[in-house]
Amino acid sequence: MFKPNPALQLSFILIVMVASIYYLPGASAAQKWDEIKVERGCVVDEHLSALRRAPDLKAPIIQRLRLGRIVYVLNRREHSDGAIFYRVAVTRRTRGWIEARAVALLSRNSDAERIMRLADLAEDQDRIALYRILINMFPRSPQRPAAMLALGKEAEAAAERINALARRRLGESKIMPDVPKRNYFLNDVSLDRYNRLGVTFDFDEAAQRYVYDGAAYRALLRQYPKSEHVSEARERLQQIELKLATGARRQLN
Repeated sequence: MFKPNPALQLSFILIVMVASIYYLPGASAAQKWDEIKVERGCVVDEHLSALRRAPDLKAPIIQRLRLGRIVYVLNRREHSDGAIFYRVAVTRRTRGWIEARAVALLSRNSDAERIMRLADLAEDQDRIALYRILINMFPRSPQRPAAMLALGKEAEAAAERINALARRRLGESKIMPDVPKRNYFLNDVSLDRYNRLGVTFDFDEAAQRYVYDGAAYRALLRQYPKSEHVSEARERLQQIELKLATGARRQLN
């Protein structure tokens, strides 16, 4: 979801730059090239992410951009009411204006701090998606260790929430006796979006519960061994491993 092909990105940027020359009136070709500064960004606030035909909050909406959508910023304009808009390219043919606060610029590390604040206000999968954007798109941000820890904690909380949902969907009458329950639970539809966000769960068949696999904690311990968050990440990972080990022993007995 958040790992586009670098070669395709470069081709797309070049096409956007060439095409943009012909949409900037009142200047020579050389002047237009000098003015073009394409910046890569990512949608981080769906509440503000309407793509419009003009830089105006009342302008017709082309489409709503989803959280995590990559855009290419071509221009910036401030409306008379103070709202700032970016003119963005979404695909080779789709362009429009979007409120600047809906987009994080990947060249600006300060936007990583804004993503953390947005994540605090978000819930469940959107919160995980924001942490994933920060981790994947801002490799040099000092916020990454905190985002990894927070992603892991949110994934653990999600495991508790989806337990009840999956149990209701997978009653005993819907499970074939010759198929392990683990197979059914790990194929449940409630896991789909988490899987697309890179969050994986295991299933403790003895305790009949999902358990987060702890990948974010392992990444934190591996990449940032001196971080202030290491102690909590290690403790949480040990608790996860204990749950799975205890479940395996119960299953054997």
